[in-house]
Amino acid sequence: MNWKRIQIFLSAAILFSVTAFCFYTQDRDALNTLRFVARADDNIRQSVSLYYDDGIYYAFLPSFADADSLNIVYNSSYSLFIDGRFYESDSSFPDFQTGRVYKVKIKNALHFTVCSEKLIIMKAEHIPALSLRLTDGTVENINSDKTISKTGLAFLINKDKTVDYAGSFKQIHGRGNSTWDQAKKSYALDFAEDTDLLGMGAGKNWVLLSNSFDESGLRNKLAYDTAKAIGVRFPVNSEYVDLYIDNVYYGMYLLSQKIGVGSNCVDITDLEEITKSVNQFPLSSYPRFEAQNNGKIKKGFDIAVNPDDITGGYLVQIEHHDEKIASRDCVFQTDTLTFSVTSPKHASRQQIDYLAHYFNTVQSHIAEGDLSDIDLDSFVRYYLIQELFANKDKNSFFFCKDSDNVDGRIYACSIWDLDLTMGNGWLVSNVNPSVLYRNTNNWFDILYENPVFKARLEEMYATVIRPNVKSLIYKPLNKYTKTAESSFAMDKIRWRYADVSRTVSFADLTVSSNWGSLSQSHFDTLAEHADFIKDFMKKRIRFLDSAWIDDVTYCFVSFSTPDNTEYFTVREGGVLNEEPLPSSGRDYGRFAGWVDPDGNEYVPGQQITQSVVYNAKWETDGSSQSISAKVREKIDKFLANPTHPSVLMTVGLTVIICTIACLVATDLRNARKRRYDNGQNP
Repeated sequence: MNWKRIQIFLSAAILFSVTAFCFYTQDRDALNTLRFVARADDNIRQSVSLYYDDGIYYAFLPSFADADSLNIVYNSSYSLFIDGRFYESDSSFPDFQTGRVYKVKIKNALHFTVCSEKLIIMKAEHIPALSLRLTDGTVENINSDKTISKTGLAFLINKDKTVDYAGSFKQIHGRGNSTWDQAKKSYALDFAEDTDLLGMGAGKNWVLLSNSFDESGLRNKLAYDTAKAIGVRFPVNSEYVDLYIDNVYYGMYLLSQKIGVGSNCVDITDLEEITKSVNQFPLSSYPRFEAQNNGKIKKGFDIAVNPDDITGGYLVQIEHHDEKIASRDCVFQTDTLTFSVTSPKHASRQQIDYLAHYFNTVQSHIAEGDLSDIDLDSFVRYYLIQELFANKDKNSFFFCKDSDNVDGRIYACSIWDLDLTMGNGWLVSNVNPSVLYRNTNNWFDILYENPVFKARLEEMYATVIRPNVKSLIYKPLNKYTKTAESSFAMDKIRWRYADVSRTVSFADLTVSSNWGSLSQSHFDTLAEHADFIKDFMKKRIRFLDSAWIDDVTYCFVSFSTPDNTEYFTVREGGVLNEEPLPSSGRDYGRFAGWVDPDGNEYVPGQQITQSVVYNAKWETDGSSQSISAKVREKIDKFLANPTHPSVLMTVGLTVIICTIACLVATDLRNARKRRYDNGQNP
């Protein structure tokens, strides 16, 4: 055996392998260099990175891309072939066809084919493109923490290539609560100066809604426009956009102004600016306070000087979740509700005290049947939208109050966050077109029983909503479907199977997307989504007709656990066709039935003759109670009364004993170490 020849052969094989590996390492990302570039004019263009999904690469083009302005750009050290035709870098691609499967090959300098893939080009047909280019970071910085903000440039380009906006923005950062946990995230976009986008009015603070819980993206848009059409106070303007961040397509978004005080939003006295004008230092520099009065939370700022008039204007929002309440700077509570203060952003202690007293007084008056403190029509119109679209969500209810010198009444205003409506639910077992959801809000539950409010509600439904259902709901749905269907198709591919291991862009570091599974309805096309909404709304209108026009008497029945409430509406004297099963993420013991406040048990099939609230009953004694439930019960008891003397004494003694034991153990260990150091045996 000639070992020298074998040695030479092995050396050559190793050299070849290393060379091949180097070429592979160099070329494996060749397709990542490929971009499609659409030009709006000589100075403004949109570069589009490819997206990979399920064995196919996609190019998601903006609506202004056309045969005259589309180019292909890639690393010129390679050679690009599409369907066998060679294209130089920065050459035009005039004959592109959407939906067609192209065969793409890239060869390196040695003419080896380094990748051979399928490519589909998709293109928006109507909605504008919003392109954001970050100048001080990347989008993964923002997506990792919604408190992180980045600056950059924004370009808003219409289908006809007209540029609606081109310039800098102050910051972009994440927004949302449950939606923030989804792969497709919502963002806040802020400008240094008032900026008018797509004719929606000038404002500094804008929102890019991902609609992550509504696959169709239709529900918020329909609700906002309907609210505006029927005269809801300070309605929200919104428009669809296709969002690109650093050349990566991020999907179809709903662009709108953030709800806040301003001439093109909630047009009331700006108490924040007035308070700022009478103080020497920035309001954010003053210390925060948090206090409790009779168990009611108050949070705000200890600001040095207050204006002479602190009666308004105020913009407040109902809060139901502890994490939201904890995150808000300015909070007050009435006997039954918690409010956060949107404006003034830095509410003083005196302003918080005023709000708490005033809103508690208004609530008492409403309970007594006195509606003089509220603007009746604004509350009726606001509630009509909630019930028309069957909104079960308890969040995002806004109220405003101007200065007493202008109008001291409280107005319901600015419909917001209606993605979980019109038959769409998130982890909800009962999205029923024949249910009134009035009891999702304490005030409206009381108002519904007020004869003045009820009469005005029925009158407005019969004269404003019912004769105009076609123009308010069905025609807009057809319009939105036509406008957004091509963008919906791109968005569906971009997010339904989002996975970092299958993307070609380093800008997208989302781990996975389960947003589609949180929506109850899944369809391949936007037209199917629209048909689902139409069918639900037809059933909804029939039910509201019976309740508010035909004067059918209904009883309202709810079944509550600590984690969820299911609502039912039953004709007086009728029976429930279904009984909800208790859904709970916590172990409270064995479910033992439903009971009303008087201790009466619900019996399936019984006649319902009055409205009633049932609560789940749990068996927590004996073997029926799990170990985890017993431990949790002990913890809950401690948390309920942590200041009890015996508890404090037990905790204190435990801490003292543990501390002494730690000190003794440390001393013994040190003594043993000293004996070792001195050569002694332990």
